[in-house]
Parts: sequence; structure tokens; C-alpha cells
Amino acid sequence: MSAKKAATVIEGVLREQRKSDEITLDICPLADGGDDTLVVLLENDSGYESHQVTVAGPLLGQSVQTKWIKHSQKKMIIVEAAQAHGMARLPNNKLDALNTTSYGVGEIILAALNSLKDPTDWTVVVTLGGSASTDGGAGALQALGYEFIDEQAESIQVPITGAQVSNIRAVSEAALPPVKFIIATDVINPLLGQDGAAYIFSPQKGAEWEDVLTLEINLTNFATLMKQATEKDLSPTPGAGAAGGLGFGLAHLPGASLVSGSQWISEALDIPNRIAKSDLIITGEGRFDRQSMSGKGTGYILSLALSPKLQKPCVVFCGRQEKGMVIDKLVSVFPMVSTEVDPEEAIARPQQTLRNTVLAALPNLKLDPEP
Repeated sequence: MSAKKAATVIEGVLREQRKSDEITLDICPLADGGDDTLVVLLENDSGYESHQVTVAGPLLGQSVQTKWIKHSQKKMIIVEAAQAHGMARLPNNKLDALNTTSYGVGEIILAALNSLKDPTDWTVVVTLGGSASTDGGAGALQALGYEFIDEQAESIQVPITGAQVSNIRAVSEAALPPVKFIIATDVINPLLGQDGAAYIFSPQKGAEWEDVLTLEINLTNFATLMKQATEKDLSPTPGAGAAGGLGFGLAHLPGASLVSGSQWISEALDIPNRIAKSDLIITGEGRFDRQSMSGKGTGYILSLALSPKLQKPCVVFCGRQEKGMVIDKLVSVFPMVSTEVDPEEAIARPQQTLRNTVLAALPNLKLDPEP
């Protein structure tokens, strides 16, 4: 269910159950860099223009229709990486952590760069999240002109996947236009180690234990080669492990910086001021767990609302909630899937299930401001 659909369901219930003059609703679907990021930004700023381009999908031989957006007045381009290598792009939801690539992400960026007659003072924001690949961003860099040499001293021509990262023996950087790159990540994990891309996220993409170890070895070797080529070790950088290590790869682009996707998008939508003016904050997530508080949109919203200065009561509607997870006394969590709700029914009828959850929670919501 998209952020917009979820917001519409919640708004509908509140308007049905309360008179229009009793409450004021400020509806703002949010994204943290993954799916729906472009939709959210387009709906909140009419200055953005949408452009389409066909690129490589996450699986070799697959092509997908994608879009990116441009704001000529702000001199800003937004690329949503999930458009090319997102899990939603996998045919029949076929997870394959080893044999997927971020190559299409680089193709979108390249198409956007090629649209600029004069790249001076332009900013390209690449938002990360919801990825299907774990290639360390090698595929995306390859599409942007980085050359990867194999053990036969030949340039690798096939889009590099997580498994094929092991074939890289040397790296040559690409010459790119003088734009500013901002890489907006949805998590703060480093590239390597127990908290890195392979160990934490590849199992969600279909990796078995042996696959996780293979990917960790491949990413470690790739990080070493990138350090040799660029004289920079970016693997420990918070956010480098985002999107299967795409954060790490793109962080090597000229003048690139890794930032919180949740924070960047929230500020673009004026969320901090909107929270400050509100009496109750309602947000949501598919699965509300400890990862939600590590760079995800829901965690960032809660951190703003619960700041010492604001201390706003919050409500989280979610598909599932991690057992025993407690955030703050001001936070109430209402999962859609519980002992009373069958998971298969919730998946088959997500909007109706959310509606029922909101209705059941309504008596517990503090919809009236403190006197």
C-alpha cells in the first residue's frame, strides 16, 4: 500500500467519525528515499517536471520503464533508485540477492545528466531504499562510465551483479559533469560487517546464509579496490550500506555527500514546521521494528515529534510490530496484523484492514488538544 493510499484511508476514517469543524487535518504522504519518493515530491511541488527513460532492471536481461524529475528553477534533479533496481521491479517477486544489479540506476542518472545543456550549479539527488540488489553500487558506477577490469585484464561489459563483483580486479574512474551529488539514504548502516549491507539486508532480498558470506567477501574486496583507485575509504560511512551498498558506490561520485533521506525529504516538505503546529502526529510503516528508528521515515518523524522542545503525542499504524518494542510513553502503536487478524487477509485487503485498525484505535486517539 502506498503512502498516499494509507494517508487517504486514515483521513477518510477521521473525517467520517469527527465533524469537520472539530479537527484540522494536515495530510502529507511521506517517503524516506525508497518507493513513492518521486510521487510525494511531485504532488507537493508543481515546479517538478517528470521525464521517462527505459533502463536495465534488477535482473540481467530485464528492462524497465522509469522516471526521474527535474526542477529547472531550483536546478535540481531527483532520481529514485528503486525505480530501476527496487524489489517491486522483480518479475513475480522473484528475490535473487546474488544475481541482481544497480546498473539501471546509473542509466537513469546518466540520462538526467545528458539532459543538462549547462550543468553548472545543478544538484542531483539520488534517493535510496527498497532495493533488490547487493552489488555495492558497482553496477550503477559501471553505467556511469567507471571501468571495471577482470582477471584477464579486460573491461567487464555485462552489468555487474552482487555475485559478479568478485570478478573485479581493478577500477578506473569516470569523467562526469561538474554537478553536486546528494545521496539520500534510508538507513545509516555501513557497507561491511555485522551491521552492513550483506549481513543485515541481503536476507530480505532472498540471500541464504552462504550467499550472505559470499556477498560480504565480494563487498569487502570491492571496497579495497575502490580505496586503491580513489584513495578514500568510504565503507564505514553511515549510509554506505544502504540499498545493497549503492550508498557506498555513489558516495564516490564527484563532490557527493551521504545524507538522511528521511530528513532531506521531510525538510523539502516542510515537515518540521508542520509537526510543530500539530497536536497529534499520525504516521505508519509496513513493519515497525528497531530498523524503523535507524534512518527510516517513521523513525525520523517520531524523533522530531518527541524532541524535548515539542513532546507531541504520536500514533503509528503498521502492518506488524516487533515484539516487545517500546519507544516512548507518548507513542501508541496499532498493528494491522494481530491475533485477531489473519496475515493473509491483511495482505489481500490492506486498505480495508487499515480502515478497521484505525476505527478500533479511534477511542484511544487524543484528537482534542490539551486545554
